[in-house]
Amino acid sequence: MSRITLILFITIFLSGCFSLRRTGKIFYKNGEGRVYYDTIIKLNITNRDFNIQKAEIELIKDDERQAFLANLKYRKGGNYLLSIRSKSGIEAARFYLTKDTILINDKIRRKIYYGSSSYLNEKYGITTSALPVLFGDYLSNTKTDSSSLVCTNGLVYRNERMLNKKICYTIDCQNKKVQNAKITDEDEDEVIIFSYDRFQSENNSLFPGKIEIEDNLKNFIVRITIEKIDFIRIESINFIPGNNYEKVLLK
Repeated sequence: MSRITLILFITIFLSGCFSLRRTGKIFYKNGEGRVYYDTIIKLNITNRDFNIQKAEIELIKDDERQAFLANLKYRKGGNYLLSIRSKSGIEAARFYLTKDTILINDKIRRKIYYGSSSYLNEKYGITTSALPVLFGDYLSNTKTDSSSLVCTNGLVYRNERMLNKKICYTIDCQNKKVQNAKITDEDEDEVIIFSYDRFQSENNSLFPGKIEIEDNLKNFIVRITIEKIDFIRIESINFIPGNNYEKVLLK
């Protein structure tokens, strides 16, 4: 796998939107009050299909900066189709990811990488079920209930666990969305911080126009700017393998 493809694969998949329709009781005033736990869960963007039609990605590692264009199709249930292009518009790689499968067209090296989605967990200690954190979704292994959460200075702080990882959320009580999320290992030596900003409204939805991912150990920062998103024109997604590409098993 080429260096650029590998970096993008690790940072994007390791390293927002919510419907404005009220699905539960919410009351909030002057920075204090309560929000309901089940409401936050129901407002996750990955509860619905969407297409990110245009996004800019900037990768900063040490003193080196690289910029790319991307589009992403997401289908409810955990199916992703991601295309990465150069700034001039030439496609470099295409990723297809489900709960069971990883497929990658590396158009630079003319290779197809394939394997089980368990590769992510075995190689990097994360599962595909954790990927919605990238979009600012709130994930929890506990059963959704109708209990309320107390806001302090307009924020709610919650800790959740996913396998051997801890996710620490800061939730904005006014937007009912995650403001930032921190994923740590058991010893809290490795920390990945997700920050969400510049929320925009589109088709009765609100999404973070800017997402920033920072890894304290690998010393990289990824900045994703979402420029265009669509919730209406939703077609099926298909991965077309490169013709005569070399096949490489991810292991």
